[in-house]
Amino acid sequence: GVTGGDADSRSIREMERQERELWRAADVVLYPSEDEAARVRELEPGVDARAITAYAYERFVSDAVPESREGILFVAGFAHPPNVDAAAWLVRDIMPLVWREEPGARLTLVGANPTADVLALAGAQVEVTGFVSDAELERRYASARVAVVPLRFGAGVKSKVVEALQQGLPLVTTSTGAQGLDGLADVARVADDPARIAAGIVALLRDDAAWRRASALGARYAAARFSPAAMGAALLDACGLPQREEGR
Repeated sequence: GVTGGDADSRSIREMERQERELWRAADVVLYPSEDEAARVRELEPGVDARAITAYAYERFVSDAVPESREGILFVAGFAHPPNVDAAAWLVRDIMPLVWREEPGARLTLVGANPTADVLALAGAQVEVTGFVSDAELERRYASARVAVVPLRFGAGVKSKVVEALQQGLPLVTTSTGAQGLDGLADVARVADDPARIAAGIVALLRDDAAWRRASALGARYAAARFSPAAMGAALLDACGLPQREEGR
């Protein structure tokens, strides 16, 4: 545990014991990413653990264009400590490198429950919105030029990474942000060094052709993995049921 106490260690061991019992009792165990499913299979080789999409989107923005867009967008719930760390790292270590190349670039941090540390990041070129409605969030995605998800820690598939792709907004993220999303580096810029992250942001701010490619590829990637049809196919497969043929 974080505090290192004996009670914490006992509690963690007991949770792990209960979880393993549940794994062994189940026919199939489903996790939202292949990384997690692989870890289960490693710990309990006899368990049938599989990755399955935990959510799906009805529509994917495949016709986005770079014109009339500006600024950099980081969407996150700031009650979650990894997102607070990411926002601070972005503003303090990454954005100065962006501003050196693009002095007019604006960053918007969108999401509920901004902590005092996040609110303190606001300034002339950094907006902290707090909670926004779904309609306002969609408007923000439609007007931004680049999405960035600069996470340094945290497990599982990151919904805000998928959401940016679903919205057709070119994305720069880290290997942590890409976790559980096989092949993401083929459609988005994935880097862990501030200079490389900044370079990816600047390229998408400047290059319309690269922007259009990234937008189309990202939307296609999301549609192939996070549509209701993709979720249904994964569930049928996990249950050992045959896939339905199209048109029947």
